[in-house]
Amino acid sequence: MIAKTKILLGTVKTNKKGKLKKANIFKLYRYLFNKIFASLSTILILFLTIIFVVISPIVLFLISTDVYSTINNLQFFVLLFYCIFLYLYILLISIKLFGNQIEDNSFLLVLTKPYARRTIILIQYLVIYFSTLFLIMLSVIIFLVLGNIFIASKKLNLAVFFNKLCLKLFLFSLLFSFLLINSVVFLVTLFNTRIVFLIFSIFCSLFILGGLPYTLIKYKIENISFNFNDSDGNVSLSLMKVNQATRFKNFLEHNLIKYPNLTKTIFDDFYNKWDFNEIKDFHSQNNQENRWQFYQDLGLIDRNELTKTFNTNIISWFDHNDIVGPSTIYLIQNHRFISLDQLQNQISQKIGNVSVESDLLAMINDYAKQYHDGLTGFMNTINIKVNELMDFISNPNDPPAVKPTDSSYVSYQSASGVTKYTIIDTTEITQVFLRPNDYVFGQKERDEFNNLFLNPVFFAIRSLEDSIREIVLNLDYLKNDSLKQDLNGNVLSFQKYQNIMQEYQIINKFNVFEHFCQLWTFLLGYYGDYYFDPNLIGQIDFDQELNPFFSYPMNVLTINKDQKIEFSNLKTVQNNIVVIYAYLGLSCCFYLCALVVWRYKKIS
Repeated sequence: MIAKTKILLGTVKTNKKGKLKKANIFKLYRYLFNKIFASLSTILILFLTIIFVVISPIVLFLISTDVYSTINNLQFFVLLFYCIFLYLYILLISIKLFGNQIEDNSFLLVLTKPYARRTIILIQYLVIYFSTLFLIMLSVIIFLVLGNIFIASKKLNLAVFFNKLCLKLFLFSLLFSFLLINSVVFLVTLFNTRIVFLIFSIFCSLFILGGLPYTLIKYKIENISFNFNDSDGNVSLSLMKVNQATRFKNFLEHNLIKYPNLTKTIFDDFYNKWDFNEIKDFHSQNNQENRWQFYQDLGLIDRNELTKTFNTNIISWFDHNDIVGPSTIYLIQNHRFISLDQLQNQISQKIGNVSVESDLLAMINDYAKQYHDGLTGFMNTINIKVNELMDFISNPNDPPAVKPTDSSYVSYQSASGVTKYTIIDTTEITQVFLRPNDYVFGQKERDEFNNLFLNPVFFAIRSLEDSIREIVLNLDYLKNDSLKQDLNGNVLSFQKYQNIMQEYQIINKFNVFEHFCQLWTFLLGYYGDYYFDPNLIGQIDFDQELNPFFSYPMNVLTINKDQKIEFSNLKTVQNNIVVIYAYLGLSCCFYLCALVVWRYKKIS
């Protein structure tokens, strides 16, 4: 202790008249900093923190496969950094200055110098704040530099989000440190340092498990289903589908959905211009007309004639008995989606809605990357069959009997040389080639017919249409249909949901550990770029960047007097803005209380 206190020697000097000179305050700063960093435990935790900060980003980036796994893995760094390393560092230095100094009587030595006790306490606070700030800044800077190096090397589109993450980690660490420092110092004024260290050591492990209640509740409620009274019969939606629909709408408004121009254009048309019954009866003739016009206005429809020739031997054709033997079949299309080459040309020449077309092209290219055989794999494995896509084989605006030259049609030329033109509807065109039980065509002709429609623009639009329609349909159920009640007028499924959420709300109110766990995810926000799985209609994985050890803002659904679910202006279980102000206020209270106690504490 003698070696450590030499810094204070000579702090006070007398002038020629024997009066005391003003004490050198910087020597007190030096003494306190030296007391912290001369401690083996402090040096050890500081060294381990730096090693962790250097090694963690290297390991996390190496094991990550894409943007979402990278974001998910980075959360482990954040969790361990503030829950263990920063936490233990603050705990050690706070106890070192405010606890151990009393127990080893070194505080008495400081009091013998001409410093006001209040000044000494304030300087000790400042020393803890500055040393903590030093550790946070050093850690975040190292993490920022190494992270950007690996992002650039792996060519991830993550630099902007990662830089914001580092800034938010710095701010979050400051908030966390402010509360922790003030709470530790306050408890040191009341209890023995061993008791304080034991209490906060237990808290350390609990902070790591802060997100556990959220994970358990989410797993418990996501399979609850709500039954709706619909005109077409009972409709059942799981809470997962309800949340998916509401989150899609919210995320689309906040530009977190990929290909926003294309998606928002189609969503706004379906959601704002189509009524509930039109969305249900999606494939009716009137709705086909609306869809044709919509895509034509976007510049995605080609009205130039295209003829496909099929050379075949017709054995029989129901209702067309005069057409038998070797024949040539011509399928003439006057309305169809533009090809991929046409799409690329329109973008380069700035024809049509370029922002929508660019999003469509990017979506097709991204989908193709998911399959080993590219676009062919995308079109062959997509969960939409050709015979379900025949809405757009001809334009219902052109009645075949009135204007055959403007509509898609089929022409036949038999061996006798007589050419016959038969106008047939969409269903019959499909049946001709795809249903050999009714029409005897070989596999070759059916394959050629299928290949005619292997247009990635066509498939991408139809896939996107069905997915957005599924989201809009679920939103319309929420908006228009009431929940089904039992004989006693109760909505049992919703009551089950409410009971679970009420339990969670009570747990959350007193769960300090989850508060900070969710504060971090609230500040971080979402990377976004979510999109539909091309193999599943209306399915988006919004959880792919979420870490199971963290808690995330969870909306609370309510029902109105009409027994309809309210899905606008949803409130979350934890009001994070209120939590921030509450903990800032609590920290200030701890700080003021500790100042008062230390000001009048008897030290002997």
